[in-house]
Amino acid sequence: MQTQAFKTNDILQISMDSLTEGAISINGIPLRLKTIETLVLYVLAEHVRGASSFLPVAEIIASVDRLRGRGRILAGSDVEKVDIYKALDSLREKFSAQQLNPSFLEGKRGRGYRLSTPRCNLVLNPKPVPHDPSTPL
Repeated sequence: MQTQAFKTNDILQISMDSLTEGAISINGIPLRLKTIETLVLYVLAEHVRGASSFLPVAEIIASVDRLRGRGRILAGSDVEKVDIYKALDSLREKFSAQQLNPSFLEGKRGRGYRLSTPRCNLVLNPKPVPHDPSTPL
């Protein structure tokens, strides 16, 4: 089986006290995301291992459900396959609107999805940096 290289060298930073309130940026560009989009991005970021490491939608759902159970995130709602696909489509649209590399979120039919950047480019749960109010988000 041939390993495919990552398609980007983008840097993802997720700074948060909880998964519902966070600051997410790619290459220093802040993104405003819905809770489900944040959870999907976080799950994919936690999963990055190697260039051939894709996560099937069923595993994304299971991971989102585990996160929900731990922090009562999206309590009272069931996350289904359609929610994950909508979140993935919405993330791609938001990346495009910010002129980010569309290959950052990569999907392969029958294999699943991955963030197409090396693990060393993922900064998960660092201590939040205070925002300077004179600097626009």
